[in-house]
Amino acid sequence: MQAARLPDLKKELKQLSDTQLLDVCIRLTKYKKENKELLTYLLFESHNEELYIGRLKEEIDDMLEDMAVRSIRDSRKGIRKILKFIDRWVKFSLKKPTEVEIRLHFCKQIQKKKFPIRQNFYWSYVYRAQLNKIERIVPKLHEDLQFDYQEMLDEIGAHL
Repeated sequence: MQAARLPDLKKELKQLSDTQLLDVCIRLTKYKKENKELLTYLLFESHNEELYIGRLKEEIDDMLEDMAVRSIRDSRKGIRKILKFIDRWVKFSLKKPTEVEIRLHFCKQIQKKKFPIRQNFYWSYVYRAQLNKIERIVPKLHEDLQFDYQEMLDEIGAHL
């Protein structure tokens, strides 16, 4: 059985009453954690993007602080977990400046924590991948934001 196309789903959703629509939303959140997280963003976070960015930055800082650095394997697992967290929560926003802010913050924190970016291939790869993602987004932003973010990007890119 194939899923219906998006226009068909939209049409059907428009025909539902408020209570039926509420039931559909609740049911969606029960089956997948990501749906619940998206609904949380849409209902509680989307109205104040600056606060949302601040909370994400705090969460990233906490995750980096708690990350076990006993071995390279543990640190790699921790970084993959943080990057997965960033990718998931940034895609909820759909705002490119938010994504740039969060990825820049991650790179700054990696520098601040003195991770061996130059000495270790893995750290270098992770760092460069984040910089590349930022570099692809910046040209799509408003000119003023492009200038500000490009300066920050040049500053953190100089550490390679």
